[in-house]
Amino acid sequence: MNVLSLGEDASDGRAVDVEAHGDCVKKDARGLDVAGRAGDLMDQCTWFSADFVGVQEARTSGPAQRTAKHFFVIDSGADHGNLGTALWVAKKIGGIVIRPEQLVTAYADPRRLFVALRAPGLSVNCIVLHALSASESDESKQEWWDKST
Repeated sequence: MNVLSLGEDASDGRAVDVEAHGDCVKKDARGLDVAGRAGDLMDQCTWFSADFVGVQEARTSGPAQRTAKHFFVIDSGADHGNLGTALWVAKKIGGIVIRPEQLVTAYADPRRLFVALRAPGLSVNCIVLHALSASESDESKQEWWDKST
C-alpha cells in the first residue's frame, strides 16, 4: 500500500482527493510520520488477518526493525524524508509464533526491501518495491528493474 494515497493533508487535516492529485499529493505529506497513522493501519490489517503488509512512501528513518502491537516492522529508511519502504510481519502466522530474530533484512534502500523469514515450519522471502515513476527514462526504469530482480 502507498500510505500517501490515504490522502490526509498534514497541514490542516483535510482529506485530499488522490484521484485528482495523482502523484502530487501535498508536498508536506509525511507518510507514516503522521501521529496515529501507522497504528490505525495496523489495526485495520490485523482486522483483515493480514500476515504480511508491504508499504511504500513510509518515509521513516532507518533502516530499522521494531516491534508494534501486532506486527514486527522492518523499515528500509527514507531518502531525505521521501520514499521509504516497510514490511509489517504478523507476530503469529498460521499458528506459528514469529520471533524478531527470525526476520533477516537481506537488502534495504529507500525503494527496495528484501527480508527473509525463517521460522520452524515457515520459510518466506518478502520483497517490497517502490518502482520509479513514469516520468523516468525507459533506460533508468529498465536498469532499476534489472537491479531489483
